[in-house]
Amino acid sequence: MTIRKTRLGSRLGKNGFTLLEVVIAMALVAVLSISLLAFLGHSLKAHQAAAQRWKSAVELWNRSQRLRVERPDPAGSNKLPFDLDLRTHELEQDGIRWEVLHAGR
Repeated sequence: MTIRKTRLGSRLGKNGFTLLEVVIAMALVAVLSISLLAFLGHSLKAHQAAAQRWKSAVELWNRSQRLRVERPDPAGSNKLPFDLDLRTHELEQDGIRWEVLHAGR
């Protein structure tokens, strides 16, 4: 029976990974994990900014409709369709309190 000598890194006659292979694999996993966490952080910030813009848009629309109801034009051009009045409805979602105006009779 002869014993074959192998080169460093060769798979012949070995039952495991070399230290270099393990270090490279760990470095690759670390880089990918950091990239994923950075992406998730940016996504969360973008979601929060979009939610704030949406809330601001709803508040602006509510204010404009409230102004239309509270200060109607003497000529009657600012009336809502079908002479509807606005009613408020408050709700809370994800820790944010919303006041929504809707038309009612």
